[in-house]
Amino acid sequence: MRSTNVQEDVDAIADHPANGAALDELEELKQAESDQPTAGVPVVIVPAPRQTEPCDEPMSPQRKHVLEHLMSMADQYARNGSLRQAVELYFALATDHQDSEQAVQSCDRLMAIAQRYENHGELRLARGIYERLLKVS
Repeated sequence: MRSTNVQEDVDAIADHPANGAALDELEELKQAESDQPTAGVPVVIVPAPRQTEPCDEPMSPQRKHVLEHLMSMADQYARNGSLRQAVELYFALATDHQDSEQAVQSCDRLMAIAQRYENHGELRLARGIYERLLKVS
């Protein structure tokens, strides 16, 4: 089979009236796809603002109970000398549960830890806590 015969066969198929409409539709689809931008635009999802003021609804007893346990656990970390774990749990309470009394207690304990670091000459650690506390308040 010669290459010119193959080309003639392709041309004959393309020119056939039954195939013409399908080829036109395919060409329109290709054109529509080429009109679309090829690079995707990044989608930015902005988080909903957190509630920073105390809510008017009373805290459920279960939530209060869990927060008390978390506070007790953070205190136990601090007593056992695991200050890093205590600090992280205090910050979690202060930032994630700002409407609770445990958040206020956590901030007080974080200030005490930072002052202890400062008094012992560990200024970098104290400053880190102070700066994080400013972001929480």
